[in-house]
Amino acid sequence: MQIHAIEADPIRKQSLDKSFQCFATAIIFERRFAVYQLRLRVLTYLGIVTPAVVGITYVTYGDESTLTLCFVALAGILGTIQLIVSLWAVVARWDEELEYSEESSLENRRLSLIFDTHARMPEVSGAEATVLVGNANRDLESLEARDRLKSVSDGEKRYGYRAALFEKDLVCKCCDKTPSSIEKPSDCKTCGCYRLLPLFTPIGALR
Repeated sequence: MQIHAIEADPIRKQSLDKSFQCFATAIIFERRFAVYQLRLRVLTYLGIVTPAVVGITYVTYGDESTLTLCFVALAGILGTIQLIVSLWAVVARWDEELEYSEESSLENRRLSLIFDTHARMPEVSGAEATVLVGNANRDLESLEARDRLKSVSDGEKRYGYRAALFEKDLVCKCCDKTPSSIEKPSDCKTCGCYRLLPLFTPIGALR
């Protein structure tokens, strides 16, 4: 079904808008998942490699070697940093944020597909379509309530909106342009004006 025909039907248009919204939210939480996953992997790696390097150096060069003493000093610095960051990871519940981000991104993608399917069904008011979209609406309402507790920033919202426009090849209603890239945002106050820093940086850096 042509996009113009879908947008002309209020019921189809509503489902199409919800599909877009869910996709944009999925993109936001997919990035969050990648950030928390990288952070936790780095912490785990440092916890393994630091004592391993010191142990190998000690066995190879002895405990009075200059190289061993340098590695021990470096390991002490890295160990202190790792301890501080690990404590913050526990306080900030990075593991829970990782789990929720994955759950939310998958559920939002699922709902996006359902709403898109409903918008393109031959009969959107039939019994099957009504049950399909009714269940999806209830799931979306519950999911939105949980997502709101995660403090999504304005920058993240613009990032997700631009990513959805880019994926679906749609025009921004504010700047009247179709994004050509996600990594290089425009100056548009709706689909741009965010700073996409390296993956390890806090989500709040998207602004």
